[in-house]
Amino acid sequence: MSTKKLYHQFACSSMMLPEHRGRLERRRREARREEEHRRPQFDEQQRDQFQYLLERSLSQGLKLQVTILTDQGCRILAGTAKQDSAAGVLRLKTADGVLKVAAAQIVALQIDENSSGDGF
Repeated sequence: MSTKKLYHQFACSSMMLPEHRGRLERRRREARREEEHRRPQFDEQQRDQFQYLLERSLSQGLKLQVTILTDQGCRILAGTAKQDSAAGVLRLKTADGVLKVAAAQIVALQIDENSSGDGF
């Protein structure tokens, strides 16, 4: 005996109520925002690279570009690293003054290609 499966039996069953559609769209926006604000996981090699760049900036006065993650998204700071005794805090000398950046906020670090020593 062959059985017939009924597909698309009720076209109206695929419709969504406006409040459900709104809730689904809100959830998608929240998921995108969470994805944008998620801190990446760094491996040991990446941590060593960050440490190397910090030491170069400290010893040679090279300018760094530090990308940090805030509630509003990513923000790029530029300046030279300054020695700090507090663990987990990077002091960055910028054109606006000295900023303290928590290490947990840092998502990317690189030497500014246009730097040539401490230009402040």
